[in-house]
Amino acid sequence: MKEGIYLTAHRTLLRAALSFAHVFAWIFVFEYLYLVLHSWETALVHTVYAYALTHITTILTTPYGGRFLGNSVKRTMCYGVIANSLAFLVLGTVFQGSWGTLTGLGIALFAILFGLYRALYWAPYVVEHRFAGEQPRYLERELLIALLPALAGILLARGNIIPGQLLFIGSAVLLISLIPLLNITERYEKFSWGYVETFTRLLSRKNHRILIEGILLGIENTALLLLWPIALLLIVAGSNALFGIVLTITMLMALLLRIPQASFYLTHTHTTDGGHYIDEYTTLREMSESFGRILICSIVVFVASTSTFVGALLIGFVIAAFAGVVRGFAKS
Repeated sequence: MKEGIYLTAHRTLLRAALSFAHVFAWIFVFEYLYLVLHSWETALVHTVYAYALTHITTILTTPYGGRFLGNSVKRTMCYGVIANSLAFLVLGTVFQGSWGTLTGLGIALFAILFGLYRALYWAPYVVEHRFAGEQPRYLERELLIALLPALAGILLARGNIIPGQLLFIGSAVLLISLIPLLNITERYEKFSWGYVETFTRLLSRKNHRILIEGILLGIENTALLLLWPIALLLIVAGSNALFGIVLTITMLMALLLRIPQASFYLTHTHTTDGGHYIDEYTTLREMSESFGRILICSIVVFVASTSTFVGALLIGFVIAAFAGVVRGFAKS
């Protein structure tokens, strides 16, 4: 029971930090690039480049993350949280003007660190789900997490905080989440594949279904977590308050409709493998999803470079909708 409380505290703090800062981080990158480059299309292209870099990093380092679990699950999770915290910290210093003419390097470092977080952080879902029913105030926690984007947007709109400070807060909360994590019982998870073997397995005929399903899911997720927030920013005419409120409404609707894992979907970018802990095939799914994200990023960059900003977003949404339909038929 006590371990469940520690894990719940850690996961709540981590998800709260992501809900408060993650989507805004990419929006800040897009807004900053627009102010520097004076072009919606160019800002979109460079933002998508950074987003793709995150997932290139994830693909290249996820096999290492799987193998690190054999040494220490808790330590690997801690490394993932620290990478996430550093990602927000680095991006916060970029917006504070600390990087001077090297802001592009700072944004790239943010993207790489966030990719490392995705590769290293694998929550013990079996333990989490086993204790979830024992923990009181579950609904209150979900509501609190759902309200955080609106709170962040309102604080930004009122001038109570600036983008860099919001990211510093997210970074600090992530570090605080390590305290309860350190009290979780140590576990070890065997990952039997080597680095090259992991890619060989991913591309093998036997795992084509996993690869295709992951690619389709990655396309959908990119539309929801990157393209939609950028489009929403323009719809609300750059109002941070309205932007955050609409995101909160989206999360509340998902919660009220009881969509499985809805709030996790919006505040955390990993997917669960049917509630199981990480294994080799979970790794393949994660890498496949990153391939899908890179694929749609490449298409959006091409369209934005040859057409218009609106056209690039529209093509991205159409492709994501098509991916959703195909994935739905594949499951039926």
